[in-house]
Amino acid sequence: MGFFDTILGMFGIGQPKLAITTSRTTAGPGAVIDAVLTLTGGSRPLALNAFTLEIVGTEEKTNAEGVKNHIFNRYGKVECPQGGRIIAPGQVITFHMRTQVPAGTPPTGPGLKYKISGTADVPGLDADAEQPITLTSEADAWIGEDLGRYHVLEQEGSYRNSSVKSDFRILRLPDGFVVTWKDELSCRGFDGVQRWRLPGWGRSFALSPDGTQILASNQQKEIAIFNAADGVMVRGPSQLSGWPGDMAWLQGDALVIDSGSGTSMLQPTFFPIGVGFGGDQYIGGIARSTDKRYFISYPNSNVVRWSEVPHGDHGQLQLNSPGDLFLSQDGTILVVRAGEEFHLVRAADLKKERTITVPGLKGVRYLGQAEHSSTHFGEMPRISDDNQTILCQDGSGQLWHIKANGDPLFVWPRAIVDAVEDTCWISPTEFIALTNDGRVMRLGVGGGAPAWVQQDA
Repeated sequence: MGFFDTILGMFGIGQPKLAITTSRTTAGPGAVIDAVLTLTGGSRPLALNAFTLEIVGTEEKTNAEGVKNHIFNRYGKVECPQGGRIIAPGQVITFHMRTQVPAGTPPTGPGLKYKISGTADVPGLDADAEQPITLTSEADAWIGEDLGRYHVLEQEGSYRNSSVKSDFRILRLPDGFVVTWKDELSCRGFDGVQRWRLPGWGRSFALSPDGTQILASNQQKEIAIFNAADGVMVRGPSQLSGWPGDMAWLQGDALVIDSGSGTSMLQPTFFPIGVGFGGDQYIGGIARSTDKRYFISYPNSNVVRWSEVPHGDHGQLQLNSPGDLFLSQDGTILVVRAGEEFHLVRAADLKKERTITVPGLKGVRYLGQAEHSSTHFGEMPRISDDNQTILCQDGSGQLWHIKANGDPLFVWPRAIVDAVEDTCWISPTEFIALTNDGRVMRLGVGGGAPAWVQQDA
């Protein structure tokens, strides 16, 4: 916001208006409170940074001199970043949020009052709204749940699941994308139109360096090569001794495959001849470099290596339990997933630049479910084409847009996209999202409804 905007803000000129409605006005410890925030733009366009929702307690106390003081306590604060999206004059935005009354919160009483407070963070012109609420001492049925850690469902549900980490992934093509649905490949253009489907294949896949062919495996421990344009098999199938995991197709037509018991190298022009070579048996991830080399992570050894077929390291980086590897579109940044955080690494020299903690929640559970049985979505950090931002779902499958420095920009409401398994950038501002319920959709970083949604599986 410029100097002129600051002066206008001092007088409240152009300030948007915020209204709030809540699902209840009386609640006990553990109770869940749903709120609807309605923001109406002011007389000029303004940037919206975030919505916040919290419970504010006001306690009135009188000191020894008889002077009354007010003490403010804040509970259950929830913040949803909005990325500075512009709110036009008169534009109305409705946003749903949820907070929880923490256990141990004292009830309403003499000298102690509560309100539900909502805020729209607009630089210099924050818009506020509040709703009085009475807190009781009677524990709510939700008191055993922690909404600050989990997305909790009222009814027991189920999700697609797989023990194969390369299922439910998106592979970007030059003019479209392919999705693996565990036992089927589905190819679409960026317009969402179906191009081809390939039943029986899709346990894992990799794209050729020129983007014209796809290497894929199936449940029978076979691999084959297919045309990316039409899905027609052009080589194979050929039998392997084990189920392949991550695969990388390097310049010079070398295939590097996680064979389940180490790494193997094949040549697509004459496979199934294979050569096994060094490294731990347990592999976290493989990603091709921009030349004949590749990156590979070994969680048990806490190392990421930069290697060349058939052997020879060009560099290595010590990281705690490194897993999946994702290379940026221009090949300059390697993203290394490691539990509930990920690392940005310079691909040219394998030097770590930054570690980012995954924001959001730890997983999904239903009311009363044992914590160890909760569902966890694997975070899949995907860096944008301009290397400035990152898409990453949290453990509950909610999608976040993050700056490359780790600051959250935007979180998508679950009503738009939920239970996200993977994403795929198609430009610096648009991407494809794959969800657990079998859908693919095209979204923009500015929020809003998808450009299209297809039920793919």
